[in-house]
Amino acid sequence: MATLPLLEANHVSYATESGRLLASGLEFSLASGQLLLITGPNGSGKSTLLKVLLRQFPVTQGLVRCTVPREKIALIPQLQNLEFHLPMTLLDLLEFSLPDRPSLERIEAIGLLTSAQLLAPWNTASGGERQRAMLTRALLQRPRLLLLDEPLNHLDRASQTQLLEVLARFLSDTSGEQR
Repeated sequence: MATLPLLEANHVSYATESGRLLASGLEFSLASGQLLLITGPNGSGKSTLLKVLLRQFPVTQGLVRCTVPREKIALIPQLQNLEFHLPMTLLDLLEFSLPDRPSLERIEAIGLLTSAQLLAPWNTASGGERQRAMLTRALLQRPRLLLLDEPLNHLDRASQTQLLEVLARFLSDTSGEQR
């Protein structure tokens, strides 16, 4: 029995609010355990595409279908505004923003943050630490569909490798699993 794709686009076109066409005839089908990588220059519509896929932005033509319940989708937006201040540590962010408070062991098992990094205040944490905290938060939710916008921004080479290893493990874990 064939399973339905998690996310698919059929002949999708979308444009800016002013009418500038960003993509035309986009087609893909994404199954559990698969990775879709979208690349392009700044301003080409990659972030807008994520909004289209989440139905936060309209298509001008075509159909987007998602079979994943909203609560099983995790989105990590771009962390562009590094001046955004939260009066909490990275650990506080994880504990307060999730319905079930995760244990320190469960957080560290994700493999992106050490216990010392978790104690860093959001306001003084590096962009990379913030990015890893946001991805850790998403993975603790055990999503079926994970959407990442510029996930390697603010990360040094070693942190990029670490993040890619964690994502590979996530894809491997979800390829045969229905959550």
